[in-house]
Amino acid sequence: MISGNKDSLKILSDKEQELFKLLSKGMNTSEISKYLSMSYQEAAEINRSIKQKLNANSMEDLKSHAN
Repeated sequence: MISGNKDSLKILSDKEQELFKLLSKGMNTSEISKYLSMSYQEAAEINRSIKQKLNANSMEDLKSHAN
């Protein structure tokens, strides 16, 4: 996993960063898709992309990047 710092988030697109912020606030993919008016499938794909780029396997891994 990439060390948890803000620099590691620079590799995310604007949409990925927006979704990442909502994930780090505790929203799930379903809630995010409704909040951002996108399909669940699109939100899930962005979530997968974030995890891949940050080499994260779990929400705990993702949360470490938010700190």
